[in-house]
Amino acid sequence: MHSLRAKYDLLILHKATRTVAVLRANPTQLPSVEVSNHLRPALAVTESALSTLGIQVLVLSWHARLDKAYLAIVELLSSPETLPVKLRFLEEHEFASWLDADTLALFSDAHGPTVARLNPYAQVGWIDTFQTLYWHAEMTEIRQLNCGNRFSLFRFSSEARQYWFKGVGDPNTHEFALTKLLAQYAPERTAPTELFIDDWNAWISKEVVGVPLREVHDIEVWSHALEDLASIQIATQDHLRQFQQAGARSLRNLDILRCLPELMEESRVAMEAQTSSRAPRLSDGDLRELSMQITTLLNRFEDLQIPNRLIHCDLGSGNVLMGNNGATFLDWAESYIGAPVISAELLLASAECLEPRCVTRLRENYVARLHPDLSEINRQVVVSIMPVLGPLATAVIGWRHNQRVQRRDRFWPILRSLMRRIQCSIAEEPPGVSRFTTGAPQDIRMDHHA
Repeated sequence: MHSLRAKYDLLILHKATRTVAVLRANPTQLPSVEVSNHLRPALAVTESALSTLGIQVLVLSWHARLDKAYLAIVELLSSPETLPVKLRFLEEHEFASWLDADTLALFSDAHGPTVARLNPYAQVGWIDTFQTLYWHAEMTEIRQLNCGNRFSLFRFSSEARQYWFKGVGDPNTHEFALTKLLAQYAPERTAPTELFIDDWNAWISKEVVGVPLREVHDIEVWSHALEDLASIQIATQDHLRQFQQAGARSLRNLDILRCLPELMEESRVAMEAQTSSRAPRLSDGDLRELSMQITTLLNRFEDLQIPNRLIHCDLGSGNVLMGNNGATFLDWAESYIGAPVISAELLLASAECLEPRCVTRLRENYVARLHPDLSEINRQVVVSIMPVLGPLATAVIGWRHNQRVQRRDRFWPILRSLMRRIQCSIAEEPPGVSRFTTGAPQDIRMDHHA
């Protein structure tokens, strides 16, 4: 069983003196903190350092070590005078004799030019450089939320206002270009951007005041959010080529159909590996039938000739804030071009507080707003297919990602659940609505529109 807490040794760097903080009682030991495994490492380490050591730090990088605690390389942001009595600084010649070679290399990297080029957010003093070159104002109340390879996210205050800094690198480098396009074409529905820094692949946004949509129980507020989502998709519809060149990936019906055989084979392997009896295992025959039904539904949806739009595929994790001026949609790294209703369905997946009939009404209102020229019958067909497209898109995205990792089996429980959801959604065909054409599923058709 995995522990709910993790231990991090802290290599606390002081830029001005090129020193490291160690335990006063044992100067050959780094200070450490224990944090919750449920929090992102950067957030957990910075908050624990503040609460247990009384110092403010910025995580530059963190590293897993064999048979040891994790190691977090952090920069001291507090004044050196605030260092607790139990810690003291050592100069490089004092700790070089006992610090292991890997940690010493990380210390040198944090001060060297190579890391500044490969991962600027892992270099000690980078936040001072940012402030000197680009911000030119005092920054206080820095609260780091995340960091990684060429990536950093933190909130700060400046001149009585709150801002967010976000710098991105692989695999989300494209989010920078996408955010610039959204600021141009849909500024009312995205976080107001104060500054873009091309050399750093970073931007500063003003903090959006609002409540996460998933915490709202009012169906009218949800309806407004879906209308605002549709407004983004309408505002960007003539610029899809730009968004695709910027890094929005394709999730068109044809893409889904092309990978469907491999996705269903992965589902078969995942079902065979199921050991729990709490949920039914889909048989090979069930999966073959499900594959034919999905193909028919996608071709039925294609017959409606609904243009592809920009879609946001990470809307269930607090990335929609509701304020006085409507919805703000954050974090567009998971941007795709595909059936617009996928975004709406993924958003509605977090509407657990609403009754099913309310969710159906929300789907109807969204489709009417986005596609006013559709006949009432075709609108109902779209609404009936939406509950299938949401989990199907999630399965395709997860399967694609899973091809790049070693432990494919970690995705299998999610994949099994998604396949069962798709099967249930297909079985629950609304009365008076025929989603399926008669006869056998049709062949895959080419996608002729945007």
